[in-house]
This record gives sequence, C-alpha cells and structure tokens, in this order.
Amino acid sequence: MNNAYSQPKENQGFALITVLVITFLGSLIVFDTIQENLNQERMAGNYSKELNARLQAENGLAEAYNTLSADSSLSTDDMMTLLNSAQNDSGGYHHNIDAWLDSDIREINSSGFHYDGTYAMRGSFSLTSSSGNSVFTGAITTCDGATLGGSGTVDSYDSSEGAYDSSNPGNNGDVSVLNEDASGLTLSGSSPIDGNVSINGDLTMSGSASISGDAHVSGNIDLGSSGSIDGNAQATGNVTNSYSSTTMDSISANGDVTILNSYDNPISYSGDLNYPSYGSVSNATYYDTAQVSDVGTETCDILDLTSEFANTTDGVGSLGSVSPTAYSFSYWPYTDYVFTDTGLESYNKDSGTTDSFDTETASIDFLGEETEVYVMSIDNFQNGNTITIESGNNVTIYLSGDTSIEDKIYVEDGATLTIITEGTFTTTADGGVYALDSDGNTATSAVNSDGENSFILYSGYDSGGDNSDYGVTLSGSTDMFLTAYAPDAAINVTASGDIYGSLRSDYLNVSGGAGVHFDEQITSTNIGSSGSSSSTPEITRWF
Repeated sequence: MNNAYSQPKENQGFALITVLVITFLGSLIVFDTIQENLNQERMAGNYSKELNARLQAENGLAEAYNTLSADSSLSTDDMMTLLNSAQNDSGGYHHNIDAWLDSDIREINSSGFHYDGTYAMRGSFSLTSSSGNSVFTGAITTCDGATLGGSGTVDSYDSSEGAYDSSNPGNNGDVSVLNEDASGLTLSGSSPIDGNVSINGDLTMSGSASISGDAHVSGNIDLGSSGSIDGNAQATGNVTNSYSSTTMDSISANGDVTILNSYDNPISYSGDLNYPSYGSVSNATYYDTAQVSDVGTETCDILDLTSEFANTTDGVGSLGSVSPTAYSFSYWPYTDYVFTDTGLESYNKDSGTTDSFDTETASIDFLGEETEVYVMSIDNFQNGNTITIESGNNVTIYLSGDTSIEDKIYVEDGATLTIITEGTFTTTADGGVYALDSDGNTATSAVNSDGENSFILYSGYDSGGDNSDYGVTLSGSTDMFLTAYAPDAAINVTASGDIYGSLRSDYLNVSGGAGVHFDEQITSTNIGSSGSSSSTPEITRWF
C-alpha cells in the first residue's frame, strides 16, 4: 500500500487553468502596451513630420523674403525658378513656392514636406521704395593714400537724429585706401579716427594718433611710440606695437610682431615674435601659413567720371566748347546772386535793383541722367558778394577753368547744388559753400529735408599721381557741408572749420584743426548711376 500523499486530479486542473488565464491576461496587457507604444511612436513620428514640414514651409517664406531683399526686381518666373531650383521635389526635406502675385503686395504660398508629412503656409509682403549708393560709405575713401595730421577728428553722426555732437560722436568714420599699390595711411599729431581703417599700403602712426576700431592693412602696421588701436590689428606684413598701446583686442601678422612693452591679448604671427626682456607676452600662437588675407582692391573711379570728361557728344566733355557766362566781382557794388525758378538773378545791394542774366546753359547726359547745366566762370568770387540757391531748385554748374571761392555760397533747404569742374577748386578762409536749414540758419546735415545731398562736388582734375598737386583745396574757417568726388585729384584740407559729409579722392592731405564728420544719411542718397532705387520687402502677414 502506497502511503505517499497524492493531489486530487480536480485540483491539478484548476491550477493549470489559473496559470493559462494569468498568462493570457499578461499577454493581453503586453500586447496592449506594445500597441500603445506603437501608436505613440506613430503619433510622435507624424508630429515630427508635420513639425519638420512646417519648418520647411517657413524656410520657403524666409528664402522668398531674403531673395526679395536681394533683388526685388526679379520677374515672377525668375523668382519661382530661383526659389524652387535649389529644392528637390522628393526626399526627406524640401519646400515648393507658388502663387506669386505681381503687385505692391506679394502673396506667396509655401508648401513644406518631410517624407509623407505636409504643411502649407502663406506669406504676404509689401514692397516699399528705398534708395542708396555705394560711393560714399565712410568718412574718407582714397585711391592712393592719405596723410591725416593736425588735431581734427574723423568720426560720424546720423543727422536724422540731430546735429553732430562732439561729446558723443558716432564710430562709423571709416577710412579706406583702395589701390593695390597705394602708399597707405599716415596718421600724425592727434588725428583720432572713430571708426575702422581698411588700407592698401602701410599704416604709419606717430604722436598720439588713435584708431577706435579695427585696422586691416595690406602692408605693415607701425604704431610709433604712442599710437593706439582699440580693435583688432591685422597686417599682411609686420606689426610693431607702441610703448603705450596695450588696448588692442588682438594682433595678427603674416610677418613679424614686435611688442615694445607687455601684451596679454591674443597674438598670431608667421614670422618672428620680438619683445623686450622686461616685457611679457602670454597668448601668442605661431602659424606656418598666412592667417591675414589681403584687404582687396576696388575701382576708385566707381562712377567712371573720367569717361564723362572725355565725352565730346552729350556729356561733360562737350561743355569745354561752350562759352561760359563770366562774372567780374569787385568791391562795389556788393551783389547777391540768386538762382530762382526762372534762372539766375542779381540783387544790387547799393541800388536795390534786381536784374536777370541770360546765362549760358546746356542740356547734357551726366552720369546717366539728363541734366540742365549752367556753364559759368566765377573765379575770384569775393568781396561781400554771395550766391544763393533758392529752395526748390536743383542747380548744376559747370565751372570753366580754375575757381577760387573767397566768399559764401548758400544752399537753402529743399535745394541742391552740384558743381562739376575740371580745373582747380579752392575755398579760402572766408569762402565756401554752406547749407541752410528751413529757418535760414546753418544746417545740421549734409542731406536736405528731401533726402538729397545739399552740395556735391565732382572734380575731374587729374593730379597725375603728384600728391602735392591739389585739384581741391579747402581752407575755410567756417564749417562746411560737402560731399566731394575727385577720383584722380589730390585734395588738401587746411581748414580750421570742420567738414560734414564725405570725401573720395585719389589722395587726401588733412592738416590744421579740420575734422571730417561722416553724415551717415549720405549712404541713403542717390549718387549718379550707383544710386539704386529699389523696393524693400516688409512682412504684412504670415499665416
């Protein structure tokens, strides 16, 4: 007889069923969990696809805006081709642009795709007119070089925000030297520059000359004994620091770097590093390849003024054969000459009488525009006589021969004066061209209330590379608002009065106390064929 314990068969069946039920329920839970995870993964994937598709749609509108900003004159077909050609019509990420409307309000449909995810957006842009020029973008631009001595400051201001404030000047008084074989820039005296310098040739500093911005030079930089640069100093040649200049953000040279004291900021060099035994240099890196690129060159006569003077058919050159209206200025009687809507008039201060002049004029094509020009000779303009350009008149004068302005020419607000000359142009201590505001007081801007240059001088004088053969000499004691374009001439500024505007010449020499204050509003004016009327896009809707 077997006495061992034996479980009833009905209990064994119940245990098996229980295990099967628990297993089945566990399987259902696992299956449901897997299904839920799959659903969540699909939902996350769909959300990711939709999100990326939306980003692609936004990218399409952004590219349309950027393309419009670069060139608002593109035709519909060219715009569509340009925007869509860079996009694949298949693949993970792409967008398509369509529904372009040719009007001042441009509406764009942008469809974004990410695999099977899609998203559509619409952007609406308005086009507003804008203008500007690439000729005057800084205080001083020269072809061959410049010497800035004396105590005058080179800086900037925005006349739309008010008059120049010497206690709070702008720092866009940039100085550029364009030609590859240029002589460079020499700073002496105090001659501070509140801006950047970009120089072909050497940068040589003496006295307490200073540059508040960066200096990029295709050549050598020598700060002398006490010159200073506050920004980065970069030279394709050598850099020699000064005893007192430790403020530079960095020094980079393809040649040698010589430190006359201690310097803790970054240095990169490809030649030798020299510094005195009592000094210290803590952050220098040697490179066996050049780290500083060339400044690069630019066409100096960007308006091709030389060709204008060579033009003997309908341009400036043809004016050489026109007999100028000549004036003889004397002490008596004192006379005011006024350019009005009807032409040139004179007012005799002694007799109180007004006379009209049959002034010689010519219609020419100057810098791509039809221009009515007065052909005149006004040398030795002096002795209490004045010329006034009345508001509402845009006067262009071709000055025949050499000209000396020894008294005052006034340009009222709402008027402009353009002087074209191939001879020398000189202002003396009491003479010059002065802009007026709407109240008849001295203006605060080189740009009038109509957004135009009050006075611009085009000099075709050719100094022939002789930097002491001056085509333009400015010696006035009163501040003058002037935009001067003299690509083949040397300009000499000995004035004690400051210049508000911009200067572009072959060479520039500044001495005395004259400063050059760049009116930043000049960049918004149209200058010859470089002036560009365009349309700037503004976002009106994005949905």
